[in-house]
Amino acid sequence: GVHTGRRQSLNPGSYAVLPDLPSLGRASLCLNVYPTLLARDWQPLAYGDGLTLEIREGRLSAGLDGQRLTLRSKMSLHRWHQVLVTYDGTTGRLGLAQRCFGLGVGEHNTDWTAEAITVGQRQLAAGDWLLAAVLEEGRLKAGFNGRLEAPRLVAGELSTEVAESILDSQAVTHVGLLGAWDFSEAIHTEQLVDVSPGKRHGWTMQMPTRAVKGVHWNGTTQRWLDDPAQYGAIHFHEDDLVDAGWTPDISWNVPTDLDSGVYAVKLSL
Repeated sequence: GVHTGRRQSLNPGSYAVLPDLPSLGRASLCLNVYPTLLARDWQPLAYGDGLTLEIREGRLSAGLDGQRLTLRSKMSLHRWHQVLVTYDGTTGRLGLAQRCFGLGVGEHNTDWTAEAITVGQRQLAAGDWLLAAVLEEGRLKAGFNGRLEAPRLVAGELSTEVAESILDSQAVTHVGLLGAWDFSEAIHTEQLVDVSPGKRHGWTMQMPTRAVKGVHWNGTTQRWLDDPAQYGAIHFHEDDLVDAGWTPDISWNVPTDLDSGVYAVKLSL
């Protein structure tokens, strides 16, 4: 027969949710970033109440309420970077820093590159933070292509030295630590395990790739089951899609007296 259908759009792009974060007057976020596509005008890395950490035209950038700071040096494709963004709501100081890891024997890590500007002064509201996406009315506005690992959120301003220590260490004992998400935990699930005392366990959306080689991979194993800590990264893509979220327009109940066999449904538009 003829039935009425409707157009339902797709909303692809994988990302992660870091839930239930408190209101913050001062905040620092550090994490490991591995870009796999830099040919985009804008790729978000993290977002929380207007505070954005992102890649703009291949450069690390941070912004708040339309005011933006972008580092002059470009990020390197297929390299791990340590990244830090800080914000002081009392002074309006927005800081941004990065360093790139070396590749291969004898290639050293670069020094930190850091800059800061003054932006608006306000509190960051309580709520969820996002990784690898910015949403607009519940739909993905922009996504990230690459790997992220070990996000750490702290209530306070971190120096690059302390951020480096937090990222390099398995310890999660910093006094202002609000969340430390270990992607090598519960790899076979959609859960993001927060190993800090806050236990703000998050989750992934649209099934990004897990069990991906991370900062600590040293070549001694090719299976994440042998040493999950070496596979503590998640690879996000702007076109990942596992559930379109469509609601049905047409349904058909299989008759109870239908003979056993192979059947097909033909749908013509």
